[in-house]
Amino acid sequence: MLKHYKITVCGHITHKGYRFRTLHTARQLSIRGTVSEMPGCIVVDAEGEEPKLKQLVSYFRELPAIDPPLIIEVDELPMMYFDEFRII
Repeated sequence: MLKHYKITVCGHITHKGYRFRTLHTARQLSIRGTVSEMPGCIVVDAEGEEPKLKQLVSYFRELPAIDPPLIIEVDELPMMYFDEFRII
C-alpha cells in the first residue's frame, strides 16, 4: 500500500550533501517526492510502499551521530502523488 511520510531531520546537516544522498537513496528505493533544506534541517516528503519508506527512515537513523545528535521526526500525511523524487 502506498503511503506518504514527511521526514524531518535536524542537526548538523547543512552543506554535507544530505539532499543529494537522499535523492540517490530515494531513487534507488523507487520512492517519489521531494527533499528541501531549511536552516539546520532537511525535510523529505516521500511516497512509496511502506517497507521502502521504512528503509529510507532507517537510512537517516544510521547516519553517524554528530554533536548534537540528529533529531528525526516522521509523520504520515495524505498522498500527494508525486511524479518523481527531486530536490527543491
